[in-house]
Amino acid sequence: MRLSDEMVDLDMRLSDEMVDLVAERIDVAILLGEAAPTADVVALRLGTFRRYVVASHDYLAAHGTPIEPTDLANHHCLRFTYRGDQQFWTFVGADDVTKVVVTGRIKSNNSEVLRDAVINGAGIALLPDWLIQPDIQSGHLLKLFEDYYVTPNDARSLVSAIYLPNQRGSKRINAFIDLISSLVSNPT
Repeated sequence: MRLSDEMVDLDMRLSDEMVDLVAERIDVAILLGEAAPTADVVALRLGTFRRYVVASHDYLAAHGTPIEPTDLANHHCLRFTYRGDQQFWTFVGADDVTKVVVTGRIKSNNSEVLRDAVINGAGIALLPDWLIQPDIQSGHLLKLFEDYYVTPNDARSLVSAIYLPNQRGSKRINAFIDLISSLVSNPT
């Protein structure tokens, strides 16, 4: 599905902070993660994505390749800034779940900054597939621990939309959500 020019005007604001839809005059917010259920908003799950632990050839050549998730304790991990200072990565394997506290000199609230840092050999990062797929295909980044499903802390890798209840049934909001859903379920 495509949005026609007469259906929707798009004013995109990017932020990793929760927003007040009414105060910010936002029709639909797309969240990476699960939207907290409330009576104030309609939350709709649009799809999922996967995160991968990645590193550059240069970093691995200089610091060695971790074999087990617990080996990350001896590496520079590039961390996305979440609430709270301590961060762990949860590794879900076929038969076990391992939580590893990760530390490192670099953390940011921007995934693109972490992507650039990992490409430049600054450490090991946990990044979303949609951001790093071209870097993996080109060989700039290597996936580590491919047998595990990995998340930061206990986060879920979901894409969700939220909008105000009084917008339920809006043709333009439904068209936008349908478009985003199709992009999430059929990434190129």
